[in-house]
Amino acid sequence: RRNGWSRRRPDCLSGWGPDRETVEMHRWEVNPKYETLLARAGLLGFRRLMDDARPEVFDGHRGRSVARLTLDGPGGRCTLYLKRFGPRHVKDDLGNLVRLKRSTSLAESEWRALEEMGKAGLPVPERVAWGERRRFGRTVESVLLVMGVPGTPLDVLLGTGDLSPRDRHRLTRQLAELVRRLHEAGFADPDLYAKHVL
Repeated sequence: RRNGWSRRRPDCLSGWGPDRETVEMHRWEVNPKYETLLARAGLLGFRRLMDDARPEVFDGHRGRSVARLTLDGPGGRCTLYLKRFGPRHVKDDLGNLVRLKRSTSLAESEWRALEEMGKAGLPVPERVAWGERRRFGRTVESVLLVMGVPGTPLDVLLGTGDLSPRDRHRLTRQLAELVRRLHEAGFADPDLYAKHVL
């Protein structure tokens, strides 16, 4: 355990070459608070979470999907959101190499960003688990699981036409305040779309 988090060490799945270098490995990290929930659902482990067919995919694009997953927890049913990522673009890996930075998967990058935003007092979903599979040191696929946050996405709220001009003005001010707090804490989000705001 490190900083209260249960950590799974990389497992060497196969070897290659005369020096038996690691060809492929999985990394997996889970919030201990949710370890039992995932175990009961048969989702404790990178491959199980990556391959499970239960999540309902509702968003995504090439190389990434976002799915909703409902599980039975000790306090009743809970909603989680699962992001599955393909490999990072080669230019991102080359950029990290030039800057002598370790290449991180999209799931790990988002996991660490959520941690830092939470420490900065920003409202973020609770992190449940993340994992990745690497081949020859390069991320092939990764996964991130977070708890659902109650609320209505801003794009849905704006699309109803039920908001008065005063309510729209109030929402605009709240959103501007949130963006200001993000920027003051050193975060810039290229995916700040209305559908991502609750």
